[in-house]
Order: sequence, then C-alpha cells, then structure tokens
Amino acid sequence: MKYRVLVSENCPKCEIVKQRLGEQSDVEYVSSETPEGKQLIREYRIRSAGTIVDIENKQIVELSKILHERG
Repeated sequence: MKYRVLVSENCPKCEIVKQRLGEQSDVEYVSSETPEGKQLIREYRIRSAGTIVDIENKQIVELSKILHERG
C-alpha cells in the first residue's frame, strides 16, 4: 500500500505519526502548505494535520490499522 500523511509545522499528532511510521518507502509526508497538500485536503475533506490517506484504496486510515497490518 501507499500512504500519504498530511503534515504541518508544530503539529503534535504529525510528530507521533512520523515517529511510528518513520521513513518507509510506502509513506510520503505532504505539507499542508503545498499545492499537493491542499489538493489532498480538498479531495479527502481532511480536517486536521496528521491524517493518513491510503492512496490505493482512496480512504483515510487510522495509524493503529497500519501498525497492526505491519505487525
């Protein structure tokens, strides 16, 4: 799966997500200030930074689900 995580500066939730997921090849961090981030916000109706989007299945997912799948 491929995930995009919407991030912003000074976001405590974003830091937790980054710590748990790290720099893995299937995770892309996208700033909420970039055109790509703004498109993600519109497309998935994202309300807060730190939100994780499963790009393949076109849905928002919880961090716990990803961690469970990875064992």
